[in-house]
Amino acid sequence: MPPQRPSAPGRPLTDAQRAAIDASTQRMLKRARERRRVGRYRLQTALILPLVGLLRLLPVEAASNLGGWIGRTFVRRIEDLKSFHRTIRVAFPQMGEAEMDELLAEMSANVGRVLGESIHLEAFAGADNARLELSGVEHVEAARREGRGILFVGGHFANWELFEVALANLGLSGAKVLQHPSNPFVLGLVARHRYAYGLDEQIATGEGVFARVRDALRAGRVVQMLADQRTSKGAKVPFFGLETTTNLVPARAARETDAPMIMMSMRRLGPARFAIGFSPPRRYGPDDDEVAIMAEINRFFEEQLRATPAHWLWGHPRWGDVFENIPAQPLVTPPSGR
Repeated sequence: MPPQRPSAPGRPLTDAQRAAIDASTQRMLKRARERRRVGRYRLQTALILPLVGLLRLLPVEAASNLGGWIGRTFVRRIEDLKSFHRTIRVAFPQMGEAEMDELLAEMSANVGRVLGESIHLEAFAGADNARLELSGVEHVEAARREGRGILFVGGHFANWELFEVALANLGLSGAKVLQHPSNPFVLGLVARHRYAYGLDEQIATGEGVFARVRDALRAGRVVQMLADQRTSKGAKVPFFGLETTTNLVPARAARETDAPMIMMSMRRLGPARFAIGFSPPRRYGPDDDEVAIMAEINRFFEEQLRATPAHWLWGHPRWGDVFENIPAQPLVTPPSGR
């Protein structure tokens, strides 16, 4: 267990961050009303907040362990196991049902741990935090010396919420691309906690992602995003041998801004302990093919998934478009302006 250290103080919210949270909350509240889910979200909030309060009272390791128990005990029981099995067989066609069930139990425990740990982002904040073992920092420093923006790309492995905390610990500022909670009554709570210990801008799905990513990179800021899960807009790109709709934002942003791209990996070492790796920068220009770029990124994810399958987020139907024969919708983005 890492030595205990005082919790890092969180950064106060800026006026711009408060305004962004308010705007996102109103957008999600409007969506909830349109879908007639306001009552459901109020009930969900009433159930979630006491659990969050309990986890906040515990030390981060205990919160991780309790979250893991909750995940392993309850999460897998409410999921569609047949859908999970179909997804797992894409990556592990020889795996038997008993192995798949155990894999899903471990994944559910990891998801629960993510909840318990992410409520305690302060435990991971601060330079040289012993809970985060960083490797490849020299690649980050080399990219910083170029004086331009940096695009950090990772996947839903281990505790993906901590990527931005690690970047903030290195003294970087910039934006995180994310999906806000659908529940408007908890969105603010989550967003404020992320702002306190992570990057200083949140770019949410549905809020002009590509243009804001491009602007941030051109302004010399960093952008952190996850690019391993299912999307409806993009292009068909090989992932474990199947042509599946893949997010083109990382490739297009790198091509249009000349920003170096650094891939990030994460392994769980134990409760509230992680190893985060930064790869050497990759550089792309206008002549590089977007599908080829994303095929490289998907191969990077394949290597991680084979190494730690229980710590990937299997809950999204990653190859659902293949199973259901759904074509990719084109990713339409504003002109480059160059």
